[in-house]
Amino acid sequence: MIYPDNFEDKIGFTDIRNMLRERCLSTLGKSQVDAMEFSSDYALVNELHDQTRELAALLKENPDFPLGNIYDLRECLKRARIANTHLEEEEFFNLRQSLDT
Repeated sequence: MIYPDNFEDKIGFTDIRNMLRERCLSTLGKSQVDAMEFSSDYALVNELHDQTRELAALLKENPDFPLGNIYDLRECLKRARIANTHLEEEEFFNLRQSLDT
């Protein structure tokens, strides 16, 4: 637990999280942003920074990198695990597009 409770607000972390959330392409991304918390763990921050730097380099080298077809498939995939159930045609289409991305 970080003290004080409004620490993220005081340092502007909440504002950054909100700006990032607005740029998310899917509800899945928004969920990830909502789960983000301030961290003072150097190793974790360094690892996340490396991941961000890697994606930024990928996007810079490949400006046509497909990011437009990202769907939140958690609910339909959870439902598909149940015996004798299946995905609807649109869900299969969204799954295929997400996998192609």
